[in-house]
Amino acid sequence: MEATLFDIEEQIGAFIMAADDDETDEAARAERDAFIMEQLEELANAEADKVDAYGFTMKKIEAEVQFLKDEEARVASRRKRAEGQIDRIKERIRFIMEEHTIKKLSGKVHSISLRASSSVVVECEADALPELFRRHIPEKYEPDKKALKNYLDGGNEIPGVRLETRNSVQFR
Repeated sequence: MEATLFDIEEQIGAFIMAADDDETDEAARAERDAFIMEQLEELANAEADKVDAYGFTMKKIEAEVQFLKDEEARVASRRKRAEGQIDRIKERIRFIMEEHTIKKLSGKVHSISLRASSSVVVECEADALPELFRRHIPEKYEPDKKALKNYLDGGNEIPGVRLETRNSVQFR
């Protein structure tokens, strides 16, 4: 079984620690150091291979994510066009039926009818309406993390807010 990146890093650390052991015999120390250097070189090559494999994997997944985003946009655009076609067909049929005062059309499988419906059209500002006919849609508040970071970076404190330092993984 191939070693993981974690295993490789553990082995590198172990060999570095072994190199620090005091060996009194000069010949034994030289032999040990040569062996350690050989092992470290192999581990360095294995580490480089793992890093490249992770990099290639990330590039592949990132490309797939971008493809899926593009595909989502393409499908959404196609859906909107289809919805527009539905609206145009309905409007065309409504116009024809109203122009010819037709209430119902029947085919062999489908039928089309006009049904009266009512909707409210508000042509004034909401503030001009009596309060009974207005509803409050609360605003959503979110922390402004950039402003908070700048404030905290200045040495200030806010209860319930702290700066956290993390490492992020970047592939190039």
